[in-house]
Amino acid sequence: MENFGMILIYEWEKKKEKKLLDFCSARGIRVKNVPSSLYGETLGALAEISGIKSSGRKDEQGAFGEEMMVFAGIDSERLDIFLKDYKREGIEPVQLKAILTPYNIFWNSRQLYGELRKEREAFQKPFK
Repeated sequence: MENFGMILIYEWEKKKEKKLLDFCSARGIRVKNVPSSLYGETLGALAEISGIKSSGRKDEQGAFGEEMMVFAGIDSERLDIFLKDYKREGIEPVQLKAILTPYNIFWNSRQLYGELRKEREAFQKPFK
């Protein structure tokens, strides 16, 4: 089957992860569960982007305490279809989601997590 990208997942419970693996397998999307020990590695290296070498940085700060997912190599049209089908399939939503971009490709997982949390907090603040 053709490869249509990858999703990095963080801190998913096993039953939900299994649903996602089955869902993605049928769509040619690879799923990679990132352990907390690799949170210091660049997102590009984790997503196996050609030409991006491992930084070798480990992370010993532990888990985030919530789920996160990062889409890599999935174009916007395919992502829209994925998200619509994901919702229709009834897989529990994930609050922290991102797309790998030229801007964040050299960030590590902890940096991305911090940025996504800031964005979520900003959206949750009431307008003044």
